[in-house]
Amino acid sequence: MLCRFDALDVGNALRPTILSAGKEWTLRAQPSLLAPPNAPRTLRAEEQRSERARTLDLIDALTRSGALRLEDATLHVVLAATHSFDKGLVETVVQDSVNPIDAVERSSLIMGSCVCQRPAAELVKTERLATSQALSPALFAPGQ
Repeated sequence: MLCRFDALDVGNALRPTILSAGKEWTLRAQPSLLAPPNAPRTLRAEEQRSERARTLDLIDALTRSGALRLEDATLHVVLAATHSFDKGLVETVVQDSVNPIDAVERSSLIMGSCVCQRPAAELVKTERLATSQALSPALFAPGQ
């Protein structure tokens, strides 16, 4: 992804960001669908490992060790990047006549095309395609 940032981000304002989970996690659980939720409790490192193992064991049991597919399941992935400007927001808009929304949109398209492994043109609504192409022609070049 860093190679895509370097190749397509005009001002080199986009950088990958590493997110780290805290050392203490808060567990909020409900014993069953009809039961009231338990009080939240803090999990330390050993309890985190135990809960992670229990979760993976449950997935393993539900799928019969992968023999059954998980239909209609959702996997949430967090992808973080830092977009920085050389100047503050007001200076960027007033002094440089740059719309920061356009820069962030370009950054989102770079990341989206990388994650989805699709050309940027497939990720943009047809009514916004001409505007996006005018603002970021490199993103829509053949082979991107």
